[in-house]
Amino acid sequence: MLEINFQQIRPYNGGLTDAFEELCCQIFHRLSDNSIQNFQLPKGSQFQRFRGAGGDGGVEAIWILPNGDKWGLQAKYFDKLEASQFKQLNKSLQTAVRNHPELTQYIFCISCNFTGKTGRGKGEIDELETWKKEQLQDLASKNINISIEFWTESVLRDYLLAVDKGGGLRRYWFDHEVMTNDWLQKRLNDAKVQAGKRYSPKLSVNIPAFDALEAFARQNAWKEQVDKSLQEFNENIQQWHTHVKNVNELPGNNHQIVENITEQIISLNFILNQDIYPQSSNDLQKVILQVSNLIENLIQVEKIFLNEFIEKHGENADNPQFRQFHAEYQCDFPAAKLDTTRDLLKFLYKIDKWINSPEFILPRSQFMLLRGCAGVGKTHATVDHALHINKTGQISLVFYGEDFTGASLYEDFEKQKGAWRLIEWSLKADLSSFSEETSGLWALFLSWCCAASDRRVRDRATKGLTRLFISNPNIIKITLIRFLDIDDDYILERVSLAAYSSILIVDDNDLVKDVANTIYAEIFDIGNIPENALIRDWLRLIIELAHSRNLLNNTIDINKFRPPYNSQPIQIPSEEEIAHLIKQDAFKGNMNLGEFPGGFGGTDFARYVLESRVLDRYNLESIGNDYKSIYNWFIKSVSELGYPGLNEKCYKYDCYLLGKYGGGRGRQTWAERLGKKYYWILLHRLAGILADHFLRKIDSWENETSLPRLQGIDLRDIDPTDLRAFYPQIEINTEWYQPVNYEFDITENLSHDKWAELKDFPNLTEIVEVTDKQGEKWFHLSLSSSLKEVIFNENNTKYPHRNLKTLINTAFVPYSDIKNIKKELSNNNFIDDSSIRQDNKLLILEYPNTITCYQRFETREIDLECEITGTEKAELTMIQLLRGNEWEYDVRFVG
Repeated sequence: MLEINFQQIRPYNGGLTDAFEELCCQIFHRLSDNSIQNFQLPKGSQFQRFRGAGGDGGVEAIWILPNGDKWGLQAKYFDKLEASQFKQLNKSLQTAVRNHPELTQYIFCISCNFTGKTGRGKGEIDELETWKKEQLQDLASKNINISIEFWTESVLRDYLLAVDKGGGLRRYWFDHEVMTNDWLQKRLNDAKVQAGKRYSPKLSVNIPAFDALEAFARQNAWKEQVDKSLQEFNENIQQWHTHVKNVNELPGNNHQIVENITEQIISLNFILNQDIYPQSSNDLQKVILQVSNLIENLIQVEKIFLNEFIEKHGENADNPQFRQFHAEYQCDFPAAKLDTTRDLLKFLYKIDKWINSPEFILPRSQFMLLRGCAGVGKTHATVDHALHINKTGQISLVFYGEDFTGASLYEDFEKQKGAWRLIEWSLKADLSSFSEETSGLWALFLSWCCAASDRRVRDRATKGLTRLFISNPNIIKITLIRFLDIDDDYILERVSLAAYSSILIVDDNDLVKDVANTIYAEIFDIGNIPENALIRDWLRLIIELAHSRNLLNNTIDINKFRPPYNSQPIQIPSEEEIAHLIKQDAFKGNMNLGEFPGGFGGTDFARYVLESRVLDRYNLESIGNDYKSIYNWFIKSVSELGYPGLNEKCYKYDCYLLGKYGGGRGRQTWAERLGKKYYWILLHRLAGILADHFLRKIDSWENETSLPRLQGIDLRDIDPTDLRAFYPQIEINTEWYQPVNYEFDITENLSHDKWAELKDFPNLTEIVEVTDKQGEKWFHLSLSSSLKEVIFNENNTKYPHRNLKTLINTAFVPYSDIKNIKKELSNNNFIDDSSIRQDNKLLILEYPNTITCYQRFETREIDLECEITGTEKAELTMIQLLRGNEWEYDVRFVG
């Protein structure tokens, strides 16, 4: 376990103080998502982090509440509490209330704990409380009402544990073996070698690309220039406050223009001094517009002050000689307002140029694109800058285009290159520290990976996408919207499934409401409903979940999001329409569903998937129950989707896969052909279309459902709600809850028959109810225990094995029937109908309170009723959620 010791925190920006400050701000930010009793932020509050260069204005970060109040945080890296520390506390508090009069809560984060009262007098805690009382009284006398809190070492440690469930923050700040300098240096050396002739340290010169990278990485040279500019701006503002103060003397509404300028420059200065976070183009445009308006107003004010100056001193007074004379001989500065305005205007022209330059935009961006012809030095500049900032203690990693590109994602996975890494990180990394923008971009990448026919890529990407959605639920809706009109069903199938799965896991009503109402408006309300049965189901299930919790808008029509939908009936092609296709090599073999290689009837896909999971479920008399016509529909439809591709590239890729892995039942499960991918898509579309237009066959043991059935329940092949493989593995001692013991040695001389006649079974009472190491009692609802031993003696030399198996299953029965059940069992009237029921269609998190689960019980596909003598009402207490053959393609662990 990592020790949380703030005196041994990882240095940041070259020091421990900056590191402690940054960690405190991360905790302050993340507490908004936790139920800390004394830190309950109203919904809609906004977080801001400030730069510390030149002073932080008394706060490192603030939360702005919807009503305009502010909660501020100030970090103090103390190891004691003496006069100098109290002086720092005073200065920060006074600065904070002056710069942020809206503050209602002010928090000091302090890196140590304080001493209590001792025999020698007051402790540090008492002194701190006395100081706090005095400050609050002083502020109250100035009509400033504010609360002051102290988050000391112990409090911060508790809050860090609360916000850092995955341990990523603690590993970064306190585990010094994470991304060490040696590790980073080795990665950079590898990148330098990989660059080859594209990088030559002897040719290193200062070029624009290097300066752009300096700004993007916010390096010291860039920071120094920014600080210099901001200092100059502050001096101009100070001059403005000093010389442009008697504005009420101006005629007309001119004094109002000057007051507006004063407010605008204060606002602009505040924005430019904020800590640099990625901003949208809209935010940048607002800053540009603000500067532009400020320049226009200053031009107008300059004319006002010039006219006033000329009117008072004459047309020829606007020159250096006049100013020098008044300054030297009369100690007078009659042009102060005019000159101050001109100086400020001149500087604002520089600001206008700056905010439209890469030096301003890049530090506020998440990515930069360095463009240029081959050989101009893009690689050289990138590697050179990475090595440069590595020497200053900054972190930089270099990846190349060849790390992420290749003939296919298959090759990328085989060589474990860039795409493979991004997918693996999404499965195994702590995702809680990534920003919403980063998570959103990552989610887009993983969504596109779901288009892959390689099932390793697709299934892993689906699970990774689900984990990203869970860590940052705000990206679920926007990611869904981006792909609602995608023309590749493979992507939307998995994006909608990941959205549904993550919503089940997060279980937040605000999230359910927001996503459900958006899906209804974008899909079902306007009738833009996909034919694909799986996509329909996943999107509908999100809305059904909201409906079950009364979260849908009142204007929603439930009949619009429930099937049947208005899809076009299936159009069966004639033999003539597909004659030219079946002659092509691309549509022979496995692509012709009616011709299994070797002449044994239809392909495996036709017989065991298409027919058993879809066609056999519906009454297709109107099309003559002619499955061959459906096969022809597949051929025509797959050609309309684009297969075999331009210059038959899709078909050629499929031939490559068949040649490498084979096409039979023994091939690698994940190695799917592109043609097979499109047949899966068509299968899912066909299931939706048939469900809209044909009656479903009801087996004799089945019941109908109260709500329209899910259309793709038989086509499910992965469960993203099951993320157990990606949680830390905990070693569990199973001995205490499997308490079946038997001494085989005692009866080793007996024959098997004599041993069986003993019936010396373990005491079931001691097995059914067990006590764990903490003294808590448990009751076995189900148990399967098998004890085996090899016994050699003269009676059983041929079969020396003995096995004692204990099975326990339980059922609910009416209490009033207990007496009768005991009576029947005593007469040996025992019927073993207590085997645990199984289901291989439910997602784990759909049990027990979702429409999917209800329908499984309604149709009796899950039937917990069992037969126990002495009662007519018995139901099993257990259900096993297993994965049958339909789930064979969940290959997220393969690779």
